Amino acid sequence: MGLNVLRVINEPTAAALAYGLDKADSAVIAQKGVFEVKSTNGDTHLGGEDFDIVLVDHILGEFKKESGIDLSGDHMAIQRPKHINTKLIRSQFEALADPLVKRTIDPCKKALSDASVKASEINEVILVGGMTRMPHVGEAVKTIFGHKPSKGVNPDAAVAKGAAIQGGVLAGNVTDILLLDVTPLSLGIETLGGIMTKLINRNTIIPTKRSQVFSTATDGQTAIKVKIFQGECELVCDNKVLGNFNLVGIPPAPKGVPQIKITFDIDASMLYLVFTVLSMSRPRTRLQKGQAADSSVDAEKICKKTSETQQASLGLFQKVYKKRNTESLSEEKPSEPESEKKEEKKD
Repeated sequence: MGLNVLRVINEPTAAALAYGLDKADSAVIAQKGVFEVKSTNGDTHLGGEDFDIVLVDHILGEFKKESGIDLSGDHMAIQRPKHINTKLIRSQFEALADPLVKRTIDPCKKALSDASVKASEINEVILVGGMTRMPHVGEAVKTIFGHKPSKGVNPDAAVAKGAAIQGGVLAGNVTDILLLDVTPLSLGIETLGGIMTKLINRNTIIPTKRSQVFSTATDGQTAIKVKIFQGECELVCDNKVLGNFNLVGIPPAPKGVPQIKITFDIDASMLYLVFTVLSMSRPRTRLQKGQAADSSVDAEKICKKTSETQQASLGLFQKVYKKRNTESLSEEKPSEPESEKKEEKKD
């Protein structure tokens, strides 16, 4: 027995659902039950545990000052501190946690910018998570938005309640709510040089589908490794890898000739599908100025002749390459695709 995951929902979206259900006068409910997510942002490396770590580090530091004993490497002692007795006042804890609280400000500003909304236009701010009960967090909210956060939701239960509402929608028990969610982070692949080439930008309404054409980076390349990443940084090493697969069996050809269309398809359940289509490029023939429109037959003959010439050249290249590189081809490692400025979009 296990869980059948029907849909993945972003935590901020779930909290908004829980809030909107209880507020008949809210903007979301006034739109006939349509919840449209304008933008989402956040620090995926920040959470309540970080506040715990700051507090524990402080206590261990104070204990070391008094006893000269460093317990930072003793995990059992940290889990069961029997001989540590210290006092910590609110101002001290706020000073310790202040760098963490400040890390939440920039994501808020980015979310406002992505949604093209001013802070003064936000009517209510919902706080989710146990650490949001900290008064210092509420003060930070007031600094950004000009008013105190809403007390209308339970910060410990809001996400679970919102997820339950969406579960009711999927099960057919809730029929008056429609959720239009977005992708929380950009999705893309690694291209030559460790560059993050984005196919789907963050805050794109789902379901969505994006395609882009890539090619080989070296002559005779017969395989590429497609690495999929999530994040906003320019380099893939600073983003999170989601998976990878090898595309093999590419016919040997000069670099830039194979056309590899990579497609990202995200459904409403936030489930990802990535697939590729391989084709060999065909040259385009341009008619000279002054050629009549009825010369399409001649143009078609030209295209056919040019295509035959290209295929013959490609066949010769493959024969020569295979003869010279039989051993190296068998040991060749897949490399990253090279990006081309061709893109197809379909929402």
